[in-house]
Amino acid sequence: MKKIIVAFGMVLATAFACFVASPASDFEYHRMSESELTDLSRCVNGLDTKGSFIAVDEYKGGDSTVEIPAEIEGCMVIKVTIHGSSKKYVVPASVIWVWTIDANSYHPLPDIEFLRPKDAAFFWETNLLPTEKKLRDRKIVFVEYGGFYLPDVETFTWSKNWSTCVCYSNGIDYNNSSKHTYLYGYDVEELIIEEGIQELPFSIYDSCEKLVLPKSLKIIYPNTIIVDDNLKDIVIPAGSKIKIRANAIVDAYLLSRTTRKTLDALGYDW
Repeated sequence: MKKIIVAFGMVLATAFACFVASPASDFEYHRMSESELTDLSRCVNGLDTKGSFIAVDEYKGGDSTVEIPAEIEGCMVIKVTIHGSSKKYVVPASVIWVWTIDANSYHPLPDIEFLRPKDAAFFWETNLLPTEKKLRDRKIVFVEYGGFYLPDVETFTWSKNWSTCVCYSNGIDYNNSSKHTYLYGYDVEELIIEEGIQELPFSIYDSCEKLVLPKSLKIIYPNTIIVDDNLKDIVIPAGSKIKIRANAIVDAYLLSRTTRKTLDALGYDW
């Protein structure tokens, strides 16, 4: 698998977007330690581990729209923690790591506006995936401890611009390893994997009723799709040349007859 690297160079050129930020006194924040920066440098190419950078921990003010500053005490803000709430957050272009907490399948993500350029990737540590169409064309690396939860929607599209990495108790695996990252969901009828994706960035478990794969998909690794009472159909476009490894689809016999015929035509090893 390819190692996920986020370039840091563009941050410097775009960090100070022209917007009126909330005052620094409205935030709890800290200057990031060398050990924190060393952890980030494993994925952020060119990050100065001995530099002075700020992590915003919490907003304490009362505004309904929170505009996070790009600089505090003369140091660039590169990490932000956003607590689930009804507030709107505006995240500056300098931020390369966003952590959202208190958001789950019962409490949706807050409204977040990212000022970072669309072609500049950033890490988003969350367990609940966003639904906004405007975020599908942004380069995002989703990070979570063990799995991601689909929101309560009928149809969800996984963008070709998104990837994943996995956190463990002893650190983070920044390799895009589908066998460790699980995608869960209970109310999604159709999960669409956008055209352009060549490898699934997660394993699918109890996620949807119908899984729609792109023609661009090249391979499905073992134990990637786990069939349960929910998943019935896997839509594979005509002309696809997907290499489906043995045991790639666990309990495939539970799928619909139409899907099983399609797998047979692809030469799937049951």
